[in-house]
Amino acid sequence: MEKENLTFCSSTVILFSMEELEKQSLETEKQQFELKNTFNNTSKTSKSRHDFLLLLCLLFIFVVIIAFLIGRYSTSTQSHVQTKNTISPTSQGTIVLTPRKQDDLFITDKTLIAKTLNLPPLYSPLRWTEVAEQSFDDGISVVRDYDKDITIPFKMGKYYKASSQSNTDNVGQYYQESLSKKDWVTSNNVSSLHLKNMELSPIIASGVCGGIRSFLGYKNGMVRLVAIKYNVVPCNLLDKSPNKNVTQEYTLFVSDSVSIAPYIKN
Repeated sequence: MEKENLTFCSSTVILFSMEELEKQSLETEKQQFELKNTFNNTSKTSKSRHDFLLLLCLLFIFVVIIAFLIGRYSTSTQSHVQTKNTISPTSQGTIVLTPRKQDDLFITDKTLIAKTLNLPPLYSPLRWTEVAEQSFDDGISVVRDYDKDITIPFKMGKYYKASSQSNTDNVGQYYQESLSKKDWVTSNNVSSLHLKNMELSPIIASGVCGGIRSFLGYKNGMVRLVAIKYNVVPCNLLDKSPNKNVTQEYTLFVSDSVSIAPYIKN
């Protein structure tokens, strides 16, 4: 009987030990599984962070390359812009040198470049009236190339008319002084606009009973013409009296700014 009891107790102890071992084994597997998950999660987090840092590095390198290329292109562009000297008379007749871009297609070293093509106000002592272009056929809206014996018309612009009974009105002198300050081609400083393959001269003519004064401006491939025609009415060549009763009739033409390119090509 004692032997059976001993055997039963031994069996019971063995079973209990096996259950404990199995529990410990399960617990160990569970811990290993959790540790593995933790390791995997850590690895994923580390990989994501590594990928993010790599992306930032690539983006930074890309920005640096783009900035380098832009800077190099800008430097290359500036290095190709060379300057040359242009002769520019001042309103006092003094010759000064002003820089210009060498890549201008139309000008030479003798080209007078205007400071601006903007015009002064109309001569205020007279009352000017704008009139239709079709009513004029007097040839004042032209310039000449005397070397080639050609006349170049300015087809776009405005005509104005005014009259005066005074001999003191000097419209031509007003535009002469105003446009000389802007470095336009006028009769008192430079008589012609020197361009490549061309030399354009404003019309200048004078007589007892009338005349024409013209002024030509050039800037950035554009030209503009101002011309004044004046007539003395009535025109009596035999009347030398300083107080004779006459009327000064003025016609003013102001062209639009137009490209010189078509004239150079022709």
